[in-house]
Amino acid sequence: MVTFENNSWSSSYEKIEIFNSKFIYDNLYTGESVETGHQKNLHSFIIGSTGVELTRDIIDIDSLIKNIGTQITNQKNEIASKINGYDFDEFIALINSENIDSTIKQIEKDIEIQSRKDQIAKKQELDLIQITLPKFEVLGELLGQSYANISKLAEEKIRVHASENCNGKIHKFIQEGLKVYNGKTCPFCGQNATANELLKYYQDYFNLAYQEYRERINSSLKDIAGSIENQRFAGINLTDSKNQQLHEYWQEIISELPHLEKNVQFIHDNLQKVEAYIIADISLKKENILDSLQANKEIEFFLDQVVEELAKYNLAVKKINEQIKIQKENAKQGNLSVLTQKKKESELTKLRHNDETVIAMCINYKYLNEEKKRLANEKILKRKALDQYCDAFMSEFKDELNKQLERFGAGYRIMSSVLDYKGGQPKVDYKLEINRCEVPLRASKSYVPSFKNTLSEGDKTTLAFAFFVCKLKKSPDISEKIIVVDDPITSLDFFRITQTVAELNRLAVKARQTFLFTHNEILAKKFYDVAIKNNYDFYELEIKASCLRRLDIDSITSIDYFKNYSILDNYLNGSYDGEEISVARCVRPLLEGYLRVRFPKDFKSDKWLGDFIGIIRQSNNVTLSNLFTELDDLNEYSKRFHHEDGGVEPIDSNELRGFVSRTLNFLSI
Repeated sequence: MVTFENNSWSSSYEKIEIFNSKFIYDNLYTGESVETGHQKNLHSFIIGSTGVELTRDIIDIDSLIKNIGTQITNQKNEIASKINGYDFDEFIALINSENIDSTIKQIEKDIEIQSRKDQIAKKQELDLIQITLPKFEVLGELLGQSYANISKLAEEKIRVHASENCNGKIHKFIQEGLKVYNGKTCPFCGQNATANELLKYYQDYFNLAYQEYRERINSSLKDIAGSIENQRFAGINLTDSKNQQLHEYWQEIISELPHLEKNVQFIHDNLQKVEAYIIADISLKKENILDSLQANKEIEFFLDQVVEELAKYNLAVKKINEQIKIQKENAKQGNLSVLTQKKKESELTKLRHNDETVIAMCINYKYLNEEKKRLANEKILKRKALDQYCDAFMSEFKDELNKQLERFGAGYRIMSSVLDYKGGQPKVDYKLEINRCEVPLRASKSYVPSFKNTLSEGDKTTLAFAFFVCKLKKSPDISEKIIVVDDPITSLDFFRITQTVAELNRLAVKARQTFLFTHNEILAKKFYDVAIKNNYDFYELEIKASCLRRLDIDSITSIDYFKNYSILDNYLNGSYDGEEISVARCVRPLLEGYLRVRFPKDFKSDKWLGDFIGIIRQSNNVTLSNLFTELDDLNEYSKRFHHEDGGVEPIDSNELRGFVSRTLNFLSI
């Protein structure tokens, strides 16, 4: 139990539902307008604890999303301040590179190259080493030749003669003997040569063919040896020296330029060996010009070595030149602005993945976005759950609400109701139907029908109270609720007051406790009568001088309308002991009070019964016209006892009893 002692409550109690002007202004309308805030509050009110919990979850998630959104914006701005206008999303997506420093260096080199592209276009490529090497087969062929036209006999006799008489100087004998021969004796040994057939052989040996043979052999061998020496210096050394210089130039431009073989010295040395062996073979051939000799096998071995190394060298030159061609083409097609942009991207890549501060900021930025995405997905699931709950709940609620409005005699109904999530927090958007016409809550123009200009104050109060009642009827925990209703019948007619009492009675039966605050004695009396009838445990209290005290509802309601009603009712049942003139004078004010309550728009407080009859006589209202005859009779009777001059006609008790009965019956029409 919650008690109020020492100006404070003993504990709080959340399950309290209050209907008052604040409820109306918070959930339905303020003044004449329905605003978005009213729709949001109404949604929270009518959907119950399950819906409220789902809605609160959605609102909390929205709040978290907004908070994270602010953090994301701040983090993004902080990162953006470091990237100098570069596209933010592209910066975040930059992929790490392990060799970023090398990449930046290469781009810087490319930029430098681009600035020197005209010079690069003109710079020559490396040259191949192109030399003519002697063929071992050709050398062997030359060394193997002999003078075939010299007969073997002549050669043998000359060889024997030279060996025996000329100290073996056969070649000197053959080459120089003819020049010094005097026609009689041998120039070397002095023997008589006139009759010697050796002279014939000797002369044959020195014929023109031999001279050509000898010269050809000597010339060819000399050319071979000379060409090797010349090519060693001009063809190899000079070309390689030039290539080395070009290679150094291109290495500054091409970072991964292939290696240029350093085997020229090896080639040079092997050619020297080839040259030495060839010279040795030539010398031997000169001494044995008539002999068929074989070339030294070392010449072939070292020639193969030279060929192999030259192939390696020239292959390296070709690969280098391929890179040079590509570089020249790239320089030709290159774009300085593109390279500058690449350099910027590479520098930003290094910043993105190497700067610890930036790395931390980017990790946080990604985390915040992932968290925002997670919350957004969670919000979607919560909203889906809320939609499913509300679709079922609102459909039933709308049907019950329209039944409630029908019980109140409202001339309108709820046509449609939907959930609207614009602005984050869900709200109820509903439309009214009046005379089969759709009426929205708001209209863009004042003359267009809307909530503001179609419902009376009584209609609006009825709608608010209908929402309140329906929500409580659908509350599964209504037995735990305390209901507080503060003056619910503002601007209501007599019928709606009666229905209000009926609805309050239905709620009071189910609720834990019900409080009714009102200034209307009729409402208080009617609810009091219901409480008495149902044996409620209740108290009637009133506030006087800021203090609560027990209220005698019978005494209060006996004034005016209820007092007049009681006098007539007591007169008929014989329990009235007063004067009959007092009974007769109660008829007119009772009728006036009744008509004012039943038809408040037609009968104002400054008009009296005679005025009412005049209004009815001129009215086209069928209901009022049906009352005219009886009311006119009652008026004609009652006005006899309200003369201003104070005169009073004699009263006939039977006549009075008849008119009192007719008056009370009139109240039931």
